[in-house]
Amino acid sequence: MYMQLSGMARSPTKPDDGFCALVAQECIANRVRMLNRAVSSMYDEALRPHGMRITQMSILVVASTLGEATPGDFGRILCLEKSTVSRTVDRLRTRGWIDVLSGADARSTRVRVTTKGAAKLRAVSSAWRKTQRKAQAILGNDAVHELGKASTAFAEAARPRRG
Repeated sequence: MYMQLSGMARSPTKPDDGFCALVAQECIANRVRMLNRAVSSMYDEALRPHGMRITQMSILVVASTLGEATPGDFGRILCLEKSTVSRTVDRLRTRGWIDVLSGADARSTRVRVTTKGAAKLRAVSSAWRKTQRKAQAILGNDAVHELGKASTAFAEAARPRRG
């Protein structure tokens, strides 16, 4: 069984047991959430000695790659909720890893990586590379390729349509 439910105390049989068994064995959302937590935990553990988490590193990488980015850019590119972006940007600013440049309104606020933030990215690169190799070895090359295709497809499907 996919969810580790065997050996747990069971209540009397209910009419929805078939549905519950189906969800426990096949729910894609649950599988992806479990995979996300396990993989994120692996990267967070590797980055912990550097005082960083994988979400923080991802935001630094996006800002570094773009030169400047808006909170909306982070949300779209990384599929993050506004509250997660806001909280993470605040932490990065507090640590001096980013500058937040105010615009005319909240939508025009821009974020850029500081010299200290760029140095932090260089400092974590070895730990990230080691963890990346470990994750690739666990998943295998074919699964890594398919995961990339799946994440792109689901990110595209989740984007709001304008029309």
